[in-house]
Amino acid sequence: MRDEAATDLAGLLGEPVSHMEQLRGGDVSDAFRVVLSGGGMVFAKTHRRPSPGAFATEVAGLAWLREAKALPVPAVVAVRDAAGREAAWLVLEASSLL
Repeated sequence: MRDEAATDLAGLLGEPVSHMEQLRGGDVSDAFRVVLSGGGMVFAKTHRRPSPGAFATEVAGLAWLREAKALPVPAVVAVRDAAGREAAWLVLEASSLL
């Protein structure tokens, strides 16, 4: 799965993925620490069968939390809810997460 996920994620981000490390702890989604070919790092999660709009709803919740300025909230790098054969992804900046 990791090779297929890396290829799909690279297409979404427009940059090749050098390394993906699966992280533990997620009950619903598969989470990864992702190193990009340019040296940047992001946190990415995917779900095989998400409910419609699940990641878009999460992005809206993150924006709401960011507006409150009560705690650090990572920036959203990319989001894609499942469409056809494409996997759903939520990609966040990693600086405050990993």
